[in-house]
Amino acid sequence: MPRTTPSTRSAGVSNSERREIGRRSILTGAAWSLPVIALASAAPASSASGATGADLQLTNGAGYTDSWYSDDGLQLQSLTVGTMFSVTNLSTAPAPTGFTARASWDARWATAVEWTEGSVPGPITTVGNVSTQSAEHPEPIAAGAEGRLRVLPTQPSALTEMLPDLAPWKVEVITSGDPDLSNNTVTYTSKIEDIEPWDATLSTVWGVHPVTIDGSEYTYSFPRQLTITSTGPNPIPAGETIEYSFASQPTDFITAFDVATVAIDGAARPGFLNEEDWATAPSEVWTTTQEVPVGSTLTLDFTFSAGPNAEEGVVTSLAYGYLRGGKQRVPREDIQFLAPRTSLAV
Repeated sequence: MPRTTPSTRSAGVSNSERREIGRRSILTGAAWSLPVIALASAAPASSASGATGADLQLTNGAGYTDSWYSDDGLQLQSLTVGTMFSVTNLSTAPAPTGFTARASWDARWATAVEWTEGSVPGPITTVGNVSTQSAEHPEPIAAGAEGRLRVLPTQPSALTEMLPDLAPWKVEVITSGDPDLSNNTVTYTSKIEDIEPWDATLSTVWGVHPVTIDGSEYTYSFPRQLTITSTGPNPIPAGETIEYSFASQPTDFITAFDVATVAIDGAARPGFLNEEDWATAPSEVWTTTQEVPVGSTLTLDFTFSAGPNAEEGVVTSLAYGYLRGGKQRVPREDIQFLAPRTSLAV
């Protein structure tokens, strides 16, 4: 669907900076897939006086977050998981035989790890709930060079409960004669936070637009107004996401779709929504900037314009929208609103 390009922004929506998505969805997950170690030339750094080996520094560059809830949904445990690391030789001494990488993790959370292609992993040892594995990375690292290390946990059965004694996820690199071991390890420890649960009800007023697809006349539904009522026990917090997707409906005939006005309990709220630039067409995504008090109603009025004909000939699925559940909503599922199916005009 073509993105809307109005001459001015609507009163209720302001542009936001592009967000980079680098996290894992709660309880579902997506792992980073990155290339093998690649060494790049860099200016050599000074090594410590009298150093006999390379000074390697391990720095996290990418990863995801795993999360688990308590049975009553009022506590959240989360663990940041680094999977892609930079290995930098800070000294003037090379690491001619590469390095050894070692990872340790809670055996209840993961069963194994996948290493960078070309590494030589050793056996996994488990003591109590902590598993450890080392892997040799024989690629030499020249003085001042930087490489990449990938280490990805394997989780065939994702945790579904909180574990207050969850062991940290730890990754370290080792090379012979390293003069400074303080920068060789990255450790991630889980945290537990209290949840302030919220919930909401949604209602939608749908408009209908006639459109001709492959010579047949159809009625195409679109949202004119979305009403979100905060039902408690706490306000809907700022930072929640509202999305509308046209799915695989034919959308080439749609020329504009946007939020025109935003109001809470009938009072206009300019700047209440940020339109997210990372949304992928044919979807529109907005993020709230203010909370919605318990008992209050958030109303979004949409603008929609379209031509009379669609070039695409596939009418296969429902368009849909949702208010993201976020980590605070109990229950945590998204709240959806589904468009009536595009149908032959009667």
